[in-house]
Amino acid sequence: MLFGIVAWIIHEAWERFSEPQPILAGPMLLVAIAGLLINCLVLWIMTRGETGHVNVKGAILHVMGDLLGSVGAIIAAVVVYYTGWTPIDPILSVLVSALILRSAWKLLAKSMHIFLEGAPDGVSPELVHRHGQAYDGHVH
Repeated sequence: MLFGIVAWIIHEAWERFSEPQPILAGPMLLVAIAGLLINCLVLWIMTRGETGHVNVKGAILHVMGDLLGSVGAIIAAVVVYYTGWTPIDPILSVLVSALILRSAWKLLAKSMHIFLEGAPDGVSPELVHRHGQAYDGHVH
């Protein structure tokens, strides 16, 4: 899902580069600040419990992406308000997307490792194999 969101954001950023649209910096700033506050609250709530599970990490990563998007929108709104330079919006969108993509890639790699039943972090496959043999009573 995160990869799809990143692709969509990059596509939209390209569209805004190709055909710049007027930006209402004031309303943009207010909505971005509201989004930032809500995402901070959601992130705080989500990190109060178990955070080691890959599904929880994915949800936290999604909220972090939204939070970074809000920060990017705040910066863009301030720049547009004071300078009128609208390309900052798609530029920051692509930058935030790159950060989300990096984290999503790491999460995908960890998920695939779990899915393919890889050895847990810090444990060698040989140790897992020996332990499995001892558990089955077939130690050689």
